[in-house]
Amino acid sequence: MAVALAQAGADVAVAARARPDLEETARLITAAGRRALVVETDVTAYPQVETLVRRTIAELGGLHVVVNNSGIARVAPVAQMSPEDFRATLEVNLVGVFNGCRAAATASRRRRALPGTNCSCAPANTKTAPWARSSSTCTKKVPRSAA
Repeated sequence: MAVALAQAGADVAVAARARPDLEETARLITAAGRRALVVETDVTAYPQVETLVRRTIAELGGLHVVVNNSGIARVAPVAQMSPEDFRATLEVNLVGVFNGCRAAATASRRRRALPGTNCSCAPANTKTAPWARSSSTCTKKVPRSAA
């Protein structure tokens, strides 16, 4: 998603807990001729998400699209799933999306410019789909033809 947005003309901020994956994505964004901002972020921690949004606006000049794509999949039958695994799944997959939307809406409302798009995707299990990575993406600009 981040690379496709860059190829469509967007500067892109990428965020996740694992910096190595972010650096590779940033390299692909810059190879597409766009600016990349890497921000290590735990989406379950609102202050970190708020920092992500604030840095995106400050360093890339705005916020037009938010992709809430962080997710985990701790799949087990209900009787075998621990309450901790269930809570962790809710924190990342539900609270993380709320944090992203809230931080973007709060910052954008102050600037009187709401993001044009919010996308929330289902989590991918990286064990069964190794190409999938949990991350959030904020972009500065997407041309009208790509929106």
